[in-house]
Amino acid sequence: MGAALGGAIGEILNYFFPETVENPWVFALIGAAAFFGAAANAPLTALFIVCEISGSYTLFVPALLAIIPAYSLVGRRTIYPGQYESRKESPAHKRELMIDLLEGIRVKDAYTKDVLSIPGDMTVKEALYFAEKAGHIAYPVVDRDGKLIGITTIMELEEERESGAVYKRVSQMCTKDVIVAYPQEYLEDVLYKMDKYNIGRLPVVMPGNGDRDGGGRKLIGIISRSDIVREHCRRRSLFKGMQE
Repeated sequence: MGAALGGAIGEILNYFFPETVENPWVFALIGAAAFFGAAANAPLTALFIVCEISGSYTLFVPALLAIIPAYSLVGRRTIYPGQYESRKESPAHKRELMIDLLEGIRVKDAYTKDVLSIPGDMTVKEALYFAEKAGHIAYPVVDRDGKLIGITTIMELEEERESGAVYKRVSQMCTKDVIVAYPQEYLEDVLYKMDKYNIGRLPVVMPGNGDRDGGGRKLIGIISRSDIVREHCRRRSLFKGMQE
């Protein structure tokens, strides 16, 4: 509508004053900017759009003279009823103005070092007894050097027992494709892994040495959502104390 009205005015002026108005398309551009700036309550955006489209700031003043009256005429009415008064109130920009307490915190600052694990050479029968006594659901499985082999759960151990494989080694039946965390990883990245794979806790391992040790990774602890929440609360308390 703005472009049509501006273009019509430009053509009329070009018809009567051809030597003065040489480019009637300019009126279409300015008309569109004036209508958009007023309707969207975004006068500065419309102003700089004109400059970007025209490739120069020659139209800066003419566009400004058109946008200001249109914006003043419309007032606070807008085609975007959900538009917020400021960036601070906008959910789209809220994160930009917040201090992310997890930013910069690594796994080594929050993980639990005392972790119960099951030796890979333990039998299913022995592992079930150990798991039922410890009271947890999932356990990392390690070799004799403390390197992570995989992970298993009470449910998997029960399935093996019901199938009669009570003397099978845990290293033979555990899940070996395990999502892990590393001490130098950021907690934000760990939370992303947990959300992506729907996991509540991750084994924390030291990075392996590739082919030199078969890719083995020494288990040093475990990181859970509760560990991350606890560290977040601790940092928040410290931050509030600094503000006070």
